[in-house]
Amino acid sequence: AVVSTQSTGIEEKNNEINTMLSKQDKTKHELAAKNIELQNKYNELMDKCNDLETENSCLLEDIDTNFKAHTETSKQLETEIKELKSSVAEKDELLLKSEEIINKAEAKNLADSQAFFESRKQLET
Repeated sequence: AVVSTQSTGIEEKNNEINTMLSKQDKTKHELAAKNIELQNKYNELMDKCNDLETENSCLLEDIDTNFKAHTETSKQLETEIKELKSSVAEKDELLLKSEEIINKAEAKNLADSQAFFESRKQLET
């Protein structure tokens, strides 16, 4: 009777240990599955991160290219503006000279007209 109680106690302990081992094994498999799931999520995030880094790098290159183009265009526009200002100044100078010539011609014409009328007056008298 002592042996059978001992063997029943051993069986109970053995069953408890097997139940614990079974739970541990189940937990181990759950953790392994969770680990794989987390590893996959990590890999997806790393892929997204790499894609974003690539996209960011491309955007930075585009920004750099656009900035260089803008700088070049700006320089060209400054040059064109200087040329236009110079051209306008030259044309202003020509206009002033033309106005001077016109004014002199009008003054001479007026003087000639007055002289003509004076000589005509003298001839009439």
